Amino acid sequence: MDLEALLASKGHEVISFSMEHPRNLPSPYSSYFGSYIDYPELLKNVNPETIFKATERIIFSRETRDKLTQLIKDTKPDLAHVHNVGHELSPSALYAIASANIPIVRTVHDFGLLCPNSSFLSHGELCERCKGAHYYQAILRRCKRNSLPASTLAAMGAYTHDLLKSHQTKVDVFLAPSSFLRQKLIDFGYPGDKIVHLPNAIKVAGFEPSFTAGNYALYFGRLSYEKGLYTLLKAMTYIPNIPLIIAGEGPLGDELREYAQKAGLTNVQFVGYQTGKHLHHLIRNAAFTIMASECYENAPLACIESMALGRSVVGSNIGGIPEL
Repeated sequence: MDLEALLASKGHEVISFSMEHPRNLPSPYSSYFGSYIDYPELLKNVNPETIFKATERIIFSRETRDKLTQLIKDTKPDLAHVHNVGHELSPSALYAIASANIPIVRTVHDFGLLCPNSSFLSHGELCERCKGAHYYQAILRRCKRNSLPASTLAAMGAYTHDLLKSHQTKVDVFLAPSSFLRQKLIDFGYPGDKIVHLPNAIKVAGFEPSFTAGNYALYFGRLSYEKGLYTLLKAMTYIPNIPLIIAGEGPLGDELREYAQKAGLTNVQFVGYQTGKHLHHLIRNAAFTIMASECYENAPLACIESMALGRSVVGSNIGGIPEL
């Protein structure tokens, strides 16, 4: 949304293409959008029909190709800036754009071009077993949601587009928000001369920094295993005189609250999901913020937002965090 507004402010006409979704913003181009798909819900009932629907969408969606081709014919864009086409639209979007001889720039937001699970995580642990196109590892380990159908589909998609070199041949420039991600792409065989390091940005006009430190530490973000929150809570048992506020929700929310209670961590307070002015207030008034991630973070906005609000970050020495 911010990128679209920035481009429009510079005189560019921005033409949206996406998947239909209840949370989409209004768009004059929504009639072209691909139909909504919810994989977890779809794969609850595994049968030939649902398998075919999921497989086509992941590997090569004819609907995406046809609708995007029509949008291009009707609007005649000069450049395509692609984000997460992934499983919801499929790489068929790249073929529709390239066939119209439109240059493609792709921002790489995660590790989905290299890892069927998009995160280099397998059951909460760092994993690069698929390097060298060994995507069968994702099936053996059921990396995708601990589901055999989901992991098989993700591996099939990876194999298909690795063999076709869909991304390598169709995309003209890759934008990597971190040097770490840029190097990972090169390590996995992507041409370095097509990858540009372009850091993430935020709209600083919405941030009012404070340089007076508060008396508590703050974690804000998703409450999930790879964020290192169990390690963080264990660390808090050694420093009971320092308060910690945890803002956010996620799959580990209830477990983390129970763990903190059983460990007697009276210095830890969970305040739930926060956003907007409430979140900025928490960040601005903290002593520092914490990123205890145990995964390859790319270029987390939590770090950038913390510093924009005048707060230092205590971060794990992993992924793109040290760069920030």
